[in-house]
Amino acid sequence: MRTRTGVRKFPVSIIFLLGAHLINVAESSKVWDEVPLPEDLEGASVLRPQRYLEDDEDFVADDASGYFISGQEDGSTPDPTTVAPPFTIYYRALVNFTNSFTYGPEHDDIDSSAFQEISAAVVDTLESDYFRIPGTQIVNVVLIKQIDKDVFVELDVGSEDNSNEAQIRDVLYSVVREGSIASYVTSVRGFEFRRLGELIPGPAVPCTTDEFTCRTGACIPKNFVCDNRPDCVDMSDEINCDPLPPIEIPSTTQESKIPPRPGPCRADQSTCQNGQCISRDYVCDGERDCSDGSDELQCGTPSPCEPNEFKCRNGRCALKLWRCDGDNDCHDNSDELDCPAKKPGDVCAPEQFTCQSVQTCIPASYQCDEEPDCPDRSDEYGCAAPTVTSPPEESITAARGQTVTFTCTATGVPVPIITWRLNWGHIPASNRITISSENGRGTLTIRDVKEGDQGAYTCEAINAKGLVFAIPDGVLTLTRVPSNCPEGHFNIAGRCVPCFCSGITKNCHSTGRYHSQISLRFTEEENFKGVNVSFPSRPGTPPPLSSTQMMVNPEEEEFQLVDLSRRFLDLESFWTLPRQFLGSKVDSYGGFLRFKVSYLLQREGSEPVDKPDVVLRGNGHRLLYRRGSPTNPDVKNQREIKFTEEYWQHSSGQPVSRADLLMTLANLESISIRTIYNNRMASVGLSDIIMDTTSTAFSLLGQPRDVEECRCPPGYSGLSCESCSSGFERVPGGPYLGTCAGCNCHGHASACDPVSGHCLSCQHNTEGPRCDKCRPGYFGDPSRGRPDDCKPCPCPYAETSRRFSDTCFVDVDGQATCDACAPGYTGRRCAKVRPSRSSGCSFLLTPNGKCVLYSAEITQCDNRGTISSSSRPCTCKGNVAGALCEECKPGSFHLSAANPEGCLQCFCMGVTKQCASSTWTRDQVRGGVNGQLFSLANEGNTRVITEGIAQRSGAEVVYRSFSGIPNDIYYWVLPESFRGDKVTAYGGELRYKVRYEPGARSVVIENKPDVVLQGNGISLEHYSQTKTLPRVPATFLVPFRESAWRRADGQPCTREHLLMALADISVFMIRATYADNMAESSVADIQMDIAVPRSTGNERALEVEECACPQGYRGPSCQDCDVGYTRTGSGLYLGTCEKCECHGHASSCDSETGACLQCQHNTVGPRCESCHVGFYGDPVTGGVHACRPCPCFGPASGSSETRVCYLDTDGQPTCNNCPVGYTGRRCERCAPGYTGNP
Repeated sequence: MRTRTGVRKFPVSIIFLLGAHLINVAESSKVWDEVPLPEDLEGASVLRPQRYLEDDEDFVADDASGYFISGQEDGSTPDPTTVAPPFTIYYRALVNFTNSFTYGPEHDDIDSSAFQEISAAVVDTLESDYFRIPGTQIVNVVLIKQIDKDVFVELDVGSEDNSNEAQIRDVLYSVVREGSIASYVTSVRGFEFRRLGELIPGPAVPCTTDEFTCRTGACIPKNFVCDNRPDCVDMSDEINCDPLPPIEIPSTTQESKIPPRPGPCRADQSTCQNGQCISRDYVCDGERDCSDGSDELQCGTPSPCEPNEFKCRNGRCALKLWRCDGDNDCHDNSDELDCPAKKPGDVCAPEQFTCQSVQTCIPASYQCDEEPDCPDRSDEYGCAAPTVTSPPEESITAARGQTVTFTCTATGVPVPIITWRLNWGHIPASNRITISSENGRGTLTIRDVKEGDQGAYTCEAINAKGLVFAIPDGVLTLTRVPSNCPEGHFNIAGRCVPCFCSGITKNCHSTGRYHSQISLRFTEEENFKGVNVSFPSRPGTPPPLSSTQMMVNPEEEEFQLVDLSRRFLDLESFWTLPRQFLGSKVDSYGGFLRFKVSYLLQREGSEPVDKPDVVLRGNGHRLLYRRGSPTNPDVKNQREIKFTEEYWQHSSGQPVSRADLLMTLANLESISIRTIYNNRMASVGLSDIIMDTTSTAFSLLGQPRDVEECRCPPGYSGLSCESCSSGFERVPGGPYLGTCAGCNCHGHASACDPVSGHCLSCQHNTEGPRCDKCRPGYFGDPSRGRPDDCKPCPCPYAETSRRFSDTCFVDVDGQATCDACAPGYTGRRCAKVRPSRSSGCSFLLTPNGKCVLYSAEITQCDNRGTISSSSRPCTCKGNVAGALCEECKPGSFHLSAANPEGCLQCFCMGVTKQCASSTWTRDQVRGGVNGQLFSLANEGNTRVITEGIAQRSGAEVVYRSFSGIPNDIYYWVLPESFRGDKVTAYGGELRYKVRYEPGARSVVIENKPDVVLQGNGISLEHYSQTKTLPRVPATFLVPFRESAWRRADGQPCTREHLLMALADISVFMIRATYADNMAESSVADIQMDIAVPRSTGNERALEVEECACPQGYRGPSCQDCDVGYTRTGSGLYLGTCEKCECHGHASSCDSETGACLQCQHNTVGPRCESCHVGFYGDPVTGGVHACRPCPCFGPASGSSETRVCYLDTDGQPTCNNCPVGYTGRRCERCAPGYTGNP
């Protein structure tokens, strides 16, 4: 409603004079059949208004006239009547809406929602159809009545600049004859169309000298002009105003000279495409050094080989161990090229092994291959898998440009070679990086270190007997180089700009991230990609836009709004962008929002409107962009909206500071793009939406120098410290966004009791008010803040079933001492039995939990963990420790004689190294029962057969229609019960039977995988030794161990590969084709071993790991995110599980998308970041009272339509939808022209 007076509109009042006269005509009789229908009203000499109507009221009256129902017209067209312009001619029509809606008393009230709903649908539909003829036609619904069993709608059509009555009538009659208006069924029975009269607008009264004349002719006070608040309907009072003064940022940087263009580069330098010179060592090192990024172009594709492999010239991958070993492993002999030459005095060449007693030479690959090749068998003496004796330094901090060296030493027979990994991937090939391995000592040297060199470097020792990873990794971190700007500032294009950092810190610098973009194109019909059309002034009411008026043109890749009605054009509306454009977007600062808009004019004339191109809402701010160029019809206009403060203003007209803009971008709640550019628009389209952001991945788009990167204190995260870290929550107080308050729980809990302050739900085997003690049965120092701070008591074993003391403590030497040994046991680790009183002998605890006499004569090595049980001292397998090789090394579990390494290494999806054998028991998934659906697919899974598959007796599935499908290698696709998370299948078996019958003259097909397993992007194959014969059932046993599988590229399968694939099986297939001409194939009795957390009567799944998952993870191998956490793309293997960002208003979120579920405390949004309509506040601050009811007065204070407000810049609510007659910040006083007590 208006809050200012003095606006006068003269032509509109003439229309209402005619309306008032029509009311008089209708009131002459209250009986339907007696209402007069004058043929011509032009002769009326006096028009007396009954009341003054506001300019936004419709041309309707409470008791409008009706028509005598004389029968159905035949649809013929009367002779046209010509009226010369500038007359506006009015016609009245009666339309039969049949019984398509139920008539009630509410339809007598033109202000009721029922009347308005029908009126809006009729007006929108008919005005859209009138676009096809010249002039402008305005439709108003006057009356809704029931006659007999049908409901009739009486409506007026006002035609400007078109006097062709036949044309106007034909448009309406054709719509009615087609049988529907909007969703209502219509009939031509009883159709009436009459001319009411014409109006000649009187001369406009000029504005006074102290008034301004709007383009529409309305008058407003002159002091309303250029006050940053539009008062004219067409906003012409805010056109051609002086621009807002730019916000000046003081510069503290001294004037710098432009450097001269570089000359020719030196011999040790490389020339960028733009002429810049860089060191040759910087080319293709994974970090952009040329300003145009040309040093990282044409670097070739990443190696397909593992980090411990090298690529042969023929493209195959071979272990680095096999290089120069005298064996042709590449099959093109490229692994034996460029090998070291034999030195003078050497008996054998470097690629050979020297037999000890006879001094003969054999290929080095023959050493420790479990087959004697030397006459004295010396090539098989002392063979042992690698053992790391000196891991790399755990943490190195260096400044950019320095030289860093990591070393790693391992022993074993043969002498192991040392390889390295960076963040579990390849180390970039660069002249700056040197890797060497000599006599079991590996050295990694990085010269002139750069930001891209940071990360975790893993040492891997490998020989013919196995491989081992050093623990811990060596982590390289770079220190920042001081800036030229004073403290608390950073450089933007030669200017020193104050750090924003959400007011938390003053330590920042220009980010080292790269430009990235969020883009959206409309390529599919009816797919709006999450873009909506909103009407801020009418929340919760039906929009004046039907689904048929919204469409996507795939050829133009444009979202279009078509057949726009006058009612649509009279309302403020916007396109709103989907959630990928929202949330924390501080990294968009200095970038652009780009999009294209186009619109068509199909009405005569043009009425451009001046409105903000884009509106941003976030953290209580509402910012308007008003610096755009004119938007022209009939062309695609490219709009570029820059995210810097000088282009924006508050809705109050006040300028925007950098802090205001960054506050808004820190939590963007909505981005609204203008839809209306002209009041004569017929359609408008939006396309090619692109928004600048940043990414850590290299991009040729360059780096965003305008974006700050702050060094946030504990508890804060984000480029501008705009977010709270995991374990911290937003509370009111402090600058800008509030304070991130956390609990002093040493990282072992994420919440505290609000009264006592004690930590809630301590994790990682800790307890205490601050999670500062280990639980009974664990020992360690919880104050370090790591998930593995508290380890199981080794009394003498970590496994609960083999532990003889429930408690232990950290002794003065930092090691565990068991303090509650069970009766009969003694020693620091409860590893000895107390001396017998009768004999005084001591006893030793063996790995199976029995006590034996402790003496050198009878002490034996544990054959499960030793390479040779007869060796003295005991020679342990790779993952085994202890004097008798009786226990697993840390980071491994399940001691077994069948395992060449003795114990299995903990995988745990890379998030922890603490695990033990599972306590779960084996169970089976069975196929071919309970009506499970099978299908056939070819080897590439590109052709799927579902018809013709039959189930025979028992659990057998058969297919006999091979003659009707293309000739190919087909596989049985196992049903859904065999897919998904099957990580507990590790160590078990897949069992099944196959039988096939070949066709005539068929040839057996060999060298095809019998089982194909795919998951998490990993494809594995199993080749069975079982041979199949025609018409003879064959039973297959497939172990779920890495030795039974290989990768699709022919390379060996590792334990990591198999567990990753089992964590989310997407394809599981068993071979069905064994000959080139098949007649029949069947599969039966399919069983897949898994493990379940209940007793099944079967054996324990000892080879299934049970990991001590850190906070946020769950599952036997930590393969799932816990409740309240969601998966992100960063981190090892499956990604990182991070806490749901719901600001304390929801306890869970979608584990894949991160969208919060069931927002509480009157909040809404993907992150519960917005208040419900009718509430205000800042949900980002957290707390149950973050959103409070809007304190808006008025007669409908309980209605959500009027209780709409927002949190203003002063932290107080401002109502923005006061009822008619009310005004003020809280609708607390009467508007001009109204009296009463609000």
